[in-house]
Amino acid sequence: MGRFLSGFGAAVLVAGAAWFFAGASPTESQAPPRLVQWEYKVYHHGPPRREDQEFDKLGADGWELVSSTYMLGGVSSHSFKRPKR
Repeated sequence: MGRFLSGFGAAVLVAGAAWFFAGASPTESQAPPRLVQWEYKVYHHGPPRREDQEFDKLGADGWELVSSTYMLGGVSSHSFKRPKR
């Protein structure tokens, strides 16, 4: 009985390892993931003004706001990115 269990355990271990490594390596039918290339746009604005309509247009064109910086005197800087077209 002990040999049967140790043989069965070894078979389970080998089958589990085969399943694990088969899922870990890509097959020929799977293409590697494509890296996204980004393009960037930075806007600098003077004293405070309504920017929401301008930002809505950028968003509709695929731009995503990634950072905003506000400085003394009402100057602001806004960085946008989108997948390169």
